[in-house]
Amino acid sequence: MIKEHECTHVRLYHSIDRVLTELLFVFQWFNPFMYWFRKDLIAVHEYQVDSEMLGAGTDSILYQQLIVKYASLSNSYYFGNHFSQSLTLNRIKMIANNKSFSPYQSFRILVLIPVAFALLCLFSFQRPTSDITKKKQPTNFSNNITTPPIPEKVDFAGEALPLDNFDAKERFDRELISNTFRHSSTLLFLKKSSRYFPIIEPILKEYGVPNDFKYLAVGESALSNAVSPAGAKGFWQFMPKTAEAYGLEVSKEVDERYHLEKSTIAACQYLKKAYDQFGSWTLAAAAYNMGGPGLQKTIETQGGETYFDLYLNKETSRYMLRIMAIKTIMENPSDYGFDLSREDYYPPLPEFKTLKMEESISDLTAYAKEHDVSYRMLKIYNPWLVGGVLSNKDGKEYKIRIPIN
Repeated sequence: MIKEHECTHVRLYHSIDRVLTELLFVFQWFNPFMYWFRKDLIAVHEYQVDSEMLGAGTDSILYQQLIVKYASLSNSYYFGNHFSQSLTLNRIKMIANNKSFSPYQSFRILVLIPVAFALLCLFSFQRPTSDITKKKQPTNFSNNITTPPIPEKVDFAGEALPLDNFDAKERFDRELISNTFRHSSTLLFLKKSSRYFPIIEPILKEYGVPNDFKYLAVGESALSNAVSPAGAKGFWQFMPKTAEAYGLEVSKEVDERYHLEKSTIAACQYLKKAYDQFGSWTLAAAAYNMGGPGLQKTIETQGGETYFDLYLNKETSRYMLRIMAIKTIMENPSDYGFDLSREDYYPPLPEFKTLKMEESISDLTAYAKEHDVSYRMLKIYNPWLVGGVLSNKDGKEYKIRIPIN
């Protein structure tokens, strides 16, 4: 028969069971895998204890009565896991086997409680770090997204951007941001500038056009033989009729819009004529984009005196500001996150010789082989040769460049 003090002992430790169960439930929340692992171990342990006790001759009826009596206590304090009942069952098995808890075992449980409580406080009362309380560190433009700096003075061909005009300033800011963060495109025309500006600049000077108009070629084509959806082609983006009006040949075999020197001369002639008409280089650039007649009509309708006074179509409204932004970036690339060394810029095309041709060429592939160059290199040095032949029925003189190996 079970002694009364042993029953009291069981009730005491059953109360500890409930506290321990709550602590274990907390640990289960931190690591759900621990619960399922421990659950399997407890089930195996109970099976082993049952087998040993019954095999040793423990009274099975008494054993079952203890389980009914004490295991039921834990049911009212069930915390949604297997621990509470399992721990109580282990106490019952010890009582049925005439065993009591040792002081050492009690000490271990009592030590666990303050440790678990300390851990709970540690996780519960930590003060989250707020971004607001962090000291803001100085930013490095090359590593962080920041607003590109607007210079105190911005001009194009000697005509200043009115930075006291909020509208003009914000339109410029938009283009500056756009071209600063179009990294691949901006980086490429920066690298190309060392190859093509030395060709463009002397022609601009010869025809009395300000040097800043080299940036117009960047804005038009990013210094490439681009083709627009409307059919404009080349560095200067001439439409076919405008190109022909300024002396450029446009055919299935030859398209001199792709001839950098000749198309630059045509652009200078157009811009000079527009400047003579409007008396302003920024208006001349606007006319280059939208056409002289269209710009003249807009000025007469609105009565504006400068480019920045006019309410233009979306493309032309951004056009001059985009060119100013390109100029600003290209003159000080490192200020806008583009750190290029001298070796990063493209060198001029390798040395070549120029052959004058007044006769026809029936096969450009054969012509390239005849001069020991590839067809691709022939096209790179002479992009204006758009066909596979050069008929030249009129006996016109063409200058073909052949790279020297």
